[in-house]
Amino acid sequence: MACLWGQWTKAGILVANDTQVYMAQQPGFKLEPLMRQDQAVARDSSYKVRYVLGGYVQGAKLVARSVEYFNHLSPQDISVQINYPESGIGSNVTYVEILCTQNNNEGGAYLVAGGIGERLVSVIIEAKHTQNFNYQAKYHGLP
Repeated sequence: MACLWGQWTKAGILVANDTQVYMAQQPGFKLEPLMRQDQAVARDSSYKVRYVLGGYVQGAKLVARSVEYFNHLSPQDISVQINYPESGIGSNVTYVEILCTQNNNEGGAYLVAGGIGERLVSVIIEAKHTQNFNYQAKYHGLP
């Protein structure tokens, strides 16, 4: 499947191109940063970074989760676009939590489509100069 933003992997994950290049090609396009909370450094010297969109809403349930791991021979800049739902119509999104583990604390997460109160969310996660990167995304919503 072709995409202006990046390349699809065999696992169905979109590995995105550099956000600065993409934004320069899309006048008027804005990225909305997710709230970031740096976590403690793990025993293996990896960094844990938590990104949050929205907040707790009574009655909301975990409606989806996604996990992906990237391991490279040398440090690289990684950008990944994640989407809820992966297909079809999703629940009314109330809260998104993304926990990343990487070799440093450089990077960010940005809302690029949908959002809280909508039935879709698309987020770009970036990690700079990292050899190992993984994320776990949890999506909460109402029917």
